[in-house]
Amino acid sequence: TLCFAGVQEGWGGRLEAANTTRDLYRLRSQMNEEQIIFNVSSAYLQVLQTQENFNNIHANFKRLEQLEKILQVQVQNDVATKVQLNRVTVNKTNLENTRQSLNATFEQQKNSLKFFMGLPMNQEITLAGGSPLLNTPVPTVEDAGTVLLGRTDFKLLETQKKLYSLNVKNIEA
Repeated sequence: TLCFAGVQEGWGGRLEAANTTRDLYRLRSQMNEEQIIFNVSSAYLQVLQTQENFNNIHANFKRLEQLEKILQVQVQNDVATKVQLNRVTVNKTNLENTRQSLNATFEQQKNSLKFFMGLPMNQEITLAGGSPLLNTPVPTVEDAGTVLLGRTDFKLLETQKKLYSLNVKNIEA
């Protein structure tokens, strides 16, 4: 009977290890899915931020164009100096360079978003304007332990810990 009890315990340990391993793979799969969601949302947010920066630069560029036209007329009428006009022209040129650089960054970020979404690089995508989530308040959690227990990566580590302890028991047996 002692031998039979040991065999039963061994089978029970193996069954528990199999269940724990299945949980481990399920958690890894869930963690991969969460990582993909995080990567896509992060890339999307970066694209939206760059798009907003591009809109601001475009608006500033238009203002500098108008100011440059006004200063040209003022220089012709000796109301403004050529130095003032040159400053605005230089600022406009710098803003144009920034806009071109930002445009390249925007294309790279769109390609990154396509990559994380699993889309071909030559496929065109259109982005919804603005992000309504930017003004959404983030709920606060009183207990950090509660947050930790809900995280998939923490659950994965706990499952690995359990699997290792089962492995130690198996080796000891």
